[in-house]
Amino acid sequence: MINDHLEPGINRKVAVAELLSIKGDGLVDELAQRLTYQRRQVLEAITSLQKLGAQIKLDNDYVFNATSGTQMSQIISKVYQESKVLQYLRYAFLEGPTLSNERVQEVLGVAQASIYRLRKKAGLILESYDLQLVKNEIQGNELSKRTLIALLSHRYGITVYTNSQNTEKLVRKWIIANNKQVTEVLLEQTRLQVGFFERLLVVGLCRREESSKLDWSDDALDNFKNWWVYDAIKTSMNQYLPYKLTEKDYEYALYCYITTDNYLLMDKWTPERFEEGYDKIYAIPKYAKIAEMFTEFFEVDFFKSDYLRKLILEIFKVTFYENFVFRPDFYAEERIIQHSKISKVILDKLEQIAQKTFKRKLPAAVNHKTAMYIQGYLFLHEDFQCTSWIVGMSQVMHQAIVEQANLRYEGSFKGITYFAPGQNRWSQLITDKPEIILVSPHLSAYVRSLPLGPKTTVIDMSLSSVIDNFEAIEQAFRQKRRQEFYELIPRRFGNKEVPDFE
Repeated sequence: MINDHLEPGINRKVAVAELLSIKGDGLVDELAQRLTYQRRQVLEAITSLQKLGAQIKLDNDYVFNATSGTQMSQIISKVYQESKVLQYLRYAFLEGPTLSNERVQEVLGVAQASIYRLRKKAGLILESYDLQLVKNEIQGNELSKRTLIALLSHRYGITVYTNSQNTEKLVRKWIIANNKQVTEVLLEQTRLQVGFFERLLVVGLCRREESSKLDWSDDALDNFKNWWVYDAIKTSMNQYLPYKLTEKDYEYALYCYITTDNYLLMDKWTPERFEEGYDKIYAIPKYAKIAEMFTEFFEVDFFKSDYLRKLILEIFKVTFYENFVFRPDFYAEERIIQHSKISKVILDKLEQIAQKTFKRKLPAAVNHKTAMYIQGYLFLHEDFQCTSWIVGMSQVMHQAIVEQANLRYEGSFKGITYFAPGQNRWSQLITDKPEIILVSPHLSAYVRSLPLGPKTTVIDMSLSSVIDNFEAIEQAFRQKRRQEFYELIPRRFGNKEVPDFE
């Protein structure tokens, strides 16, 4: 990840800005604890963000953030533009072998002794993209160069080709012309999700003299040209982009189209086209095998479920051409995912499956996102059962609750047992350990005083709450389902061996 090799001060400012964007406000010490920073470092970051225009206020150690999401994104871009490492990469791409150390000192304002450290950090970033730095020149795969240049612009606000405004307008016009439902406003509001496609295309057009150096498997590309509407892409590019383009340029556009989220030619994607695509993907041994491994290990049918087949499609888009795509939304997703509860067992098993299939790990955000999809699928399809008792209510109320519960949860309650004080023994509640007890308010205190155990939830239910407000039961049931699910996963999959990739 690029951020791993940036200056610590840059990362601290970005981390504080991003946390405040998500959290809104909080105590300084709380922010420091969440970010594992020192209190002083958080305060320094806040001061820097304020100078860049962030509407952040401090009042008795409490931080208030009134900065809009759009404004904070712009401020984060300004922070990244302060990075000498990122600026060095920009000049290395721009000037290549002509970039002398004296020139680096001049444009970045750094001492001679600092250039070695900059080159080392930049080199580590480049290595993660299968590129290398040789005497200030970036060498390696042309596709990786384009990916990194586009990412620097889209994610970090570091624009290599500063004179590309006209190209940007033409690319956007091309996208809008090919989908009547797409507008400038929509593209701007969804820039993080779909804007990387535009950036990749702009970079490709700016570097079209290097297109002959693009290298990928012709067989893999040819198999998907018709499915990914290659002819339509080629025709529309010739119509709207006034450049002399080669077959490599069209294929590069197809690559961008396949591997990113975008709105181009969305009307072409019918259910029949998706079915054709699934057949093509499963015809590739590694994707058929990973679906088989998922099916065998997680005991679900990836070949029949649309939910799971679309997951294989997402993995395909990321791993196509044997060159993992470093999409900017990975980072946004990681920030969201890190606040979500994901089973470590599922994460670990997915890492093992990816390692056996691709001989390398998937990007962390992809692995987490895949885990969330599988976890969600397992949760939705697990046959959860919840034992419930109704204490001290009338038979009519009992029947009303039974009918509502069965209607909403389709029999997920094992049976709602009616308990009548004076008729049933209180010891039954203790020995049978029901998961949910719905109790009439006048008996609530007594029932709660019984040694029921930590896994029993007691809910007061009056006539009005049965009729008008079923949320308490729903909340308790959801909590029980989540608890049971997270206890089930380690038992079910923890000691299970991941099948080998053959």
